[in-house]
Amino acid sequence: MIVDLKVFIFITEVSETARMKQKLHAHREMLISELEPRLLTSILSKSKAFPQKTIQDIKDAPSCFERTQILLSYIEKGESKVLDDFLSALRDAGYHNIVELIEPTDLHKKAGKLI
Repeated sequence: MIVDLKVFIFITEVSETARMKQKLHAHREMLISELEPRLLTSILSKSKAFPQKTIQDIKDAPSCFERTQILLSYIEKGESKVLDDFLSALRDAGYHNIVELIEPTDLHKKAGKLI
C-alpha cells in the first residue's frame, strides 16, 4: 500500500508539472514580451537545475527575445526541479502575476494532496 501511495504521489507531481508546462507554453508570447531574461538568469545561475552552459547560452543570445526563448525552451524540456526553480526565480524577481498564471491554485494543490 505504501508503494502504491508513493507511485500515486509521483504521478500526481508529474501531471502537475505537465499542466504547468502547458500553461507556460500557452502564455509563451506574453512571457517573451514581459520577462527580463538577464535578471532571471542572474537568479537562476545559483540553481543546480540550470547548468552554467545553459545560463551562458541564454546570456550569449543576441536579443532579449532570443534569450527568453532559450530560457523558456529549457524550462519546457526540463524536469520538475527546473520548473520549480524558475517559479521561485519569478517570485524573487517580482513576477507574482506570472507565477499565478502558471502555478495551480491552492485549491488544486489541496485537492491533489487529498486524493
